[in-house]
Amino acid sequence: MTTQSVIPIPADEAIFEQNIAILFRSILGDPNVKRVAKRGKVQKGIDVVGKRDRDPAQAVGIQCKLRTTGRKLTEDEARAELEKALDFRPKLTEFFIATTAEDDVTYDEIAAKLSQEQAAQGRTIDVQIWGWTTLQDRIGEDQKALDAFYPDSSPLTRRLE
Repeated sequence: MTTQSVIPIPADEAIFEQNIAILFRSILGDPNVKRVAKRGKVQKGIDVVGKRDRDPAQAVGIQCKLRTTGRKLTEDEARAELEKALDFRPKLTEFFIATTAEDDVTYDEIAAKLSQEQAAQGRTIDVQIWGWTTLQDRIGEDQKALDAFYPDSSPLTRRLE
């Protein structure tokens, strides 16, 4: 099933975060993935937290960046969010920035650069930046995530896609 240009971008940050938590439960293999704190509270650069395969040694943080005006994510923004996330305890082994901005090769370059910089400092953390195209692909792979992001979807519309 293709989901390109089918799933509407959420208009509300809280809904986007909630739906990202649902998506990452499947991706990480952790039913306990959850949103972190309430907006406006100290979140240490992450909106959603979980563990890879429920392994306590594999903490994963996700920062959500809703973009509704076509604005791109900048390297400075990604760097600032990672810096905050590095204070999370236990240390994160993976850090994702999930954005509704369209995918861009620059995001992959920024993520690789940030991961390499951390490795040079003796810390292993996999940094990923997923734009809306990547998110749509992943959402389309998980029925619960598809239902959350696209509640108007039905078995008939899924067959037509």
